[in-house]
Amino acid sequence: MICPRCQTINPDLHRYCRECGTRLAERGPFRGTLRERLYHGIAMLNRGALPEARAEFLRCSELDPTHAMSRYYLGQTYLFEGKLDEARVCLEHSLALEPGLANAELLLGLLAELEINPVEALGHFRKAHHANPSCGLALYYAAEMLRRLREFGEATRVYQALHESDPEDVAPRYYLAQVEEERGHAERAGELLRAITQDHPQFPAGHRTLGDLLRRQGDKEGAAGAYRRYAEVAPQQAEAHLKLGAVLAELGLGSPAREALERALELREDLAEAHYQLGILMYAEFGQPEQAVHHLERAVALNPSDPSSRLILNELRFMSLGEGDKH
Repeated sequence: MICPRCQTINPDLHRYCRECGTRLAERGPFRGTLRERLYHGIAMLNRGALPEARAEFLRCSELDPTHAMSRYYLGQTYLFEGKLDEARVCLEHSLALEPGLANAELLLGLLAELEINPVEALGHFRKAHHANPSCGLALYYAAEMLRRLREFGEATRVYQALHESDPEDVAPRYYLAQVEEERGHAERAGELLRAITQDHPQFPAGHRTLGDLLRRQGDKEGAAGAYRRYAEVAPQQAEAHLKLGAVLAELGLGSPAREALERALELREDLAEAHYQLGILMYAEFGQPEQAVHHLERAVALNPSDPSSRLILNELRFMSLGEGDKH
């Protein structure tokens, strides 16, 4: 129910507006036209009021069982609620009522992806794009499914087509670089990522992914440079400082590594990997076993399934007992 005073959307059972307290009109059965009810349901859906939206779309479907968009939005609501079976029935019904409804094909593709069925998902994404060639999102989803199916050649062609349609969009080139590495073409991937970081220096993922690639290739100095630019572009991203600190530690640069890792923990104290890296650093580089134990204990608490922190922590404790025996 929409408040006539402040336009707040209230649940059907409310008699007074939750925002301004205005008394709401009594809701009669099926008040308003189908179009008005549909728009009301969409407004509630956009606000996250899923039960109210679902009820409104159900009313629309009762008013006109042949109205495809009512079934489509009902299916979308069920999907957001995690009711996948109900969502599939409604979306397929909407397509039966209006074949070629691109948005319904798109949501059926996402539903198939949730059910880990990339072949079915790919089919729906292709149909969505065929029904609406301007829907670039369907192509992105289709390319992702092709990657999962390891059809790299076709995925590459899709990303190249997306890049050609909008050369200023960094995303297709970025995904192309990922596909090249997945195909085993690391050098080509590096070339693409370097070009991306030059053309789009404020794109954090470009610096991060280039750093990851260089680190895997053993180029730690190059990786450190890429991670440093990542941290400069995204200073509030704890991951950027963690990655920088870890590679600096591998290079034996203790003080800047410590500074980067401590900055990562300032931004996100619950990063088990940062505590692990800092624990090793505090012992190996700075000779501070108590600080090392503190960080390793925190790493174990945050990620109990990872044996690395626990093994080193036990070793430090054993060494500490040995030192005590000497005295």
